[in-house]
Amino acid sequence: MGEDAAPGANHRINNYEKYFNKSARRRKPTILRGFQKYLGTDMLYMAGGHPNTETFPITTAQLRLRDGRTLDIDEDEMKVALQYGDSRGSLKMREWLTELQRRFHDPPTLPPLGVSPSANSDMITILTNGCTEALSKIIGLVLEEGDSLLVEESTYSTVMNVIEPLGCKPVTVKNDADGLIPSDLSNILISWNEAVSGPRPKLLYCVPVGGNPTGANLTLKRKKEVYALARKYDLLIIEDDPYYMLQFTRTIVWKVLQNMGHDGFIEHGCRVANFYHKRSQHASRIAEAYLKGLAEWSDPVAGMFLWMKLLGVEDSRPICQKLIQKGAVVVQGHIFCPASVNSPYIRVSYSYASEEDLAKAFSWLADILKEQSKQ
Repeated sequence: MGEDAAPGANHRINNYEKYFNKSARRRKPTILRGFQKYLGTDMLYMAGGHPNTETFPITTAQLRLRDGRTLDIDEDEMKVALQYGDSRGSLKMREWLTELQRRFHDPPTLPPLGVSPSANSDMITILTNGCTEALSKIIGLVLEEGDSLLVEESTYSTVMNVIEPLGCKPVTVKNDADGLIPSDLSNILISWNEAVSGPRPKLLYCVPVGGNPTGANLTLKRKKEVYALARKYDLLIIEDDPYYMLQFTRTIVWKVLQNMGHDGFIEHGCRVANFYHKRSQHASRIAEAYLKGLAEWSDPVAGMFLWMKLLGVEDSRPICQKLIQKGAVVVQGHIFCPASVNSPYIRVSYSYASEEDLAKAFSWLADILKEQSKQ
């Protein structure tokens, strides 16, 4: 489809049904869920299959925090934690996280300041059990068999595990040290030929902060360019952002979040960021000492990985296998690269490895690469 023929979507989306696949359009609300509106009211509620809280084996709990303090979960709170809840997740957690979104990003789709975060709006917060469940639900709602998903050329590998059984294909967008390259995304969308490649992609998956495995951050300029393209081509963006702040998925964590408050949570996030920043600096310094001239990498600006290109290597898998035999494990790059089978890259996590362990691993890797170059 040519650029002039591309549809414009310059309005705010408040109804996503037009993006749904055939299966999603056939879905109907669960009738039993409709009765939940009576919970907590004066009605005699006898409609739900909720277990009697008197049968729950755990009545109270005490959480010990790393700073030495303790938090008590009383009997009433434990009954709520162990009981069936709203399919969207705990209301208190959703309200807390919605307010956190306001403090960080202030999206225009939120209810006005002073209005409860749970009020009707164009933005709804839903809790899931991590990234894989969220990806499965979103992609399963939108893509049909034979559809394509736009992804970065080096990206979180689980997204490929999600689309493969659906019969969907990845279309890779080039990325570099500043993240996804908007001009390449534009070229793909402008030149898309539906007769050859099937329907033009309607979903883009990206990790804009602390890219996994690249460790890159998408710059503000590029974010605006990508967003402009999404509006122009009516493209939905799945923004996987686990490294902006810590991601919590347990309802029971509400007690900790409530105790911290938003300011305390942000301070905790800053401490964690400083912790990983120091580790990334140590990892880069040690890599420089052992692997200079044997590998290339960019210093990460977020996350917990070094994304390293092994020089003179076409496929890192044999190198990684030899490294395992010596006693160190890294991840071969091909699993993050949907466009190619072979990759010269490896992903090294510095989140928990000691400086001594990193030095050993990089020393072994250097030996392997030097031996490889002699062959």
